[in-house]
Amino acid sequence: MYKLSKYNYILAPNSETSIMFSGVTKKFFLLKRENVSQYVKLLNTFQGLEPISTKYMPFFMKMVNAGFVVEENVDELELIRKEEKKYIEAREYQSIIIPTYDCNYSCWYCTQKHQQTVFGDLSVKKIVKHIVSYIEQNNILAYRLCWFGGEPLMQKDRVLEISNNLYHYCLQNDIAFNGQITTNGALLDEKLIRQLSSVKIDSYQITIDGCREKHNKTKNKNDSSSSFDLILNNIRMLLELNKSSVVVLRYNYNAEKLKDLGMVEQINEIIPYQLRSRIFVDFQKIWQAKQDEIYLNELYALMSLFAQSGYLLSTNAFFSACYVEKKYFETIYYNGKVDYCDNYASNMARGSIGEEGHVSWNSSLTSRMHGNKEYAYCAKCSFYPVCTGECMAKREKRLRLGKEFTCSEKRKQDVEFNILDYCFRCLLNSKYKKI
Repeated sequence: MYKLSKYNYILAPNSETSIMFSGVTKKFFLLKRENVSQYVKLLNTFQGLEPISTKYMPFFMKMVNAGFVVEENVDELELIRKEEKKYIEAREYQSIIIPTYDCNYSCWYCTQKHQQTVFGDLSVKKIVKHIVSYIEQNNILAYRLCWFGGEPLMQKDRVLEISNNLYHYCLQNDIAFNGQITTNGALLDEKLIRQLSSVKIDSYQITIDGCREKHNKTKNKNDSSSSFDLILNNIRMLLELNKSSVVVLRYNYNAEKLKDLGMVEQINEIIPYQLRSRIFVDFQKIWQAKQDEIYLNELYALMSLFAQSGYLLSTNAFFSACYVEKKYFETIYYNGKVDYCDNYASNMARGSIGEEGHVSWNSSLTSRMHGNKEYAYCAKCSFYPVCTGECMAKREKRLRLGKEFTCSEKRKQDVEFNILDYCFRCLLNSKYKKI
């Protein structure tokens, strides 16, 4: 006996096409709008039906394999929560280290207050001790080291020193190591690229802010140099020198920046075609931009130009809980402070690393394992498997104030937008890269 999944969605990106999407499997297919009612009617006939007639068997199996139809005794919510638990409790330790809040640019949308900071020898020793101790005490199998800022490469010597210590520790103890850095890319040069490669910093996230003219207005100095050309030429050099490197090219957009189609050709003039398959373009809406001002057809048009040019569109972490929800995650600051959310400034972090690497936590700290989507409301919501839930920082503030959890219509709209965004990227990757 079979039943329809509780987590099927039918969305309409335009007047001609609909998308049927499974929240459980994340599989989907396109339909003409006029055929939607027929598909829904046919799917409904499978509920409680056994056996399935030969006539409908191919379609039925397609729907089962895609997750739109499930066996009647399957508890989908339980299966989803098992996967969530597996993600959250995986023995992979991820730490984001913020070596400075200083930056060589002042992007208008950045929420940070850039300031010069001192990363002393004592802090370096304490941080390395703490991370090694953490790995050993928690029997960690894989370690992910992430550098963030400000601009982390303004403290490049500290980045290299700590990365070198931790990479070789993991190498000697058979612990998988992955090094990542979020940087504006302006400070990369041949020597630094080779140094970072030697300590297995192979994953980069670098932001582009539009065509040459618009990017240079956002990232500028008191000279006539082009940060657009500097950063993209550094990306090209990085990919040529470090054959293991991959770059997430983040594009922070609002409605106006989605019209900037000429940007792709300008990027193509600098990045050779053979390197583009190692660049994952990630479109992220600027937080100040209103969702109802974003037009899907303009987003799709810009994505299409990147895909046609040989770049991949990033599809990672669309529906997973935030990484700060993971059991083995910490944000570590240049001053030896530590927290398990990265939404706190260094002076507000709730833990401090001692001389021997152990952390002293604020006694009023809320348990990090307080369930994000354990609320009764969320358990009943049809968007449960595609909603990332409440931000940890916002949840902790709400709990501190004794307020009840509430959802909103805007959250539903954001989730539906994310589903369509994800489908667009998958479709374009498949169309142009055959993956």
